[in-house]
Amino acid sequence: MSAKKIRDPVYGYIEIDDIIIDNIINTATFQRLRNVRQTGYAPLYPASFHNRFVHSLGVYHLGKMAFDVICKSAPNHKCNSIPSTKTVYDLLTKEEWELYRKLFELACLLHDVGHAPFSHTGEEFYSNSRSKVEIKLNDDELKNKTADEIANLKRYTYVRHLSQLTGDEGFHDAKNPAVKDSAAPHEIMSAIVGISAFEKCFSNDSERSFFARCITGLPYVEAMQLSRKNCLEMGQVEFCEVQKKTF
Repeated sequence: MSAKKIRDPVYGYIEIDDIIIDNIINTATFQRLRNVRQTGYAPLYPASFHNRFVHSLGVYHLGKMAFDVICKSAPNHKCNSIPSTKTVYDLLTKEEWELYRKLFELACLLHDVGHAPFSHTGEEFYSNSRSKVEIKLNDDELKNKTADEIANLKRYTYVRHLSQLTGDEGFHDAKNPAVKDSAAPHEIMSAIVGISAFEKCFSNDSERSFFARCITGLPYVEAMQLSRKNCLEMGQVEFCEVQKKTF
């Protein structure tokens, strides 16, 4: 696969595959980051002209390095909570490793793509969004609800929007304390923009969810709460699927 070399002000020359350049970086969605200042309205250092475009390329480069380290260390990382000679590395096929790499690197590249002008200064506007995106409810959510309750559930919030895009209820689970503390508004919006603008990069909800969790830092609760008793009660297939989420 051919690649281009780009001069980064911190890391020197970094390599980016042509397919990433053509399908993501050269799009208007990503190029707008050239005009989004890293430093808000009034930078402490007036000569500082860092923008989200350069920053995102640097994070992408670091993400590739980080995943290489994960690949080297994973064979020595034993599975949690159950007597086993298996490692997390053993639970993933070669194809799954490549898929995780692709999604993780994509999340690194697009983690700021939803930033508003002046970076963090306009963060509060996300929570006041009046988007016309329709929030759809399933039968369980509609069950035994009054008209007012249904109207409230259908009211747009960017968190519900992300949950709808990923099919992942974890993003608006009020019982999960990690939801409230996991992500800044611009990170949730970056996941929304990334999934919406580059939908061809994803094959299913599971991939969209993993991508969004990489950006927002939202962990899989079922993996965090995995106990030895839970593991012993699980079938092998179910155990492997949950254990992968600890990765």
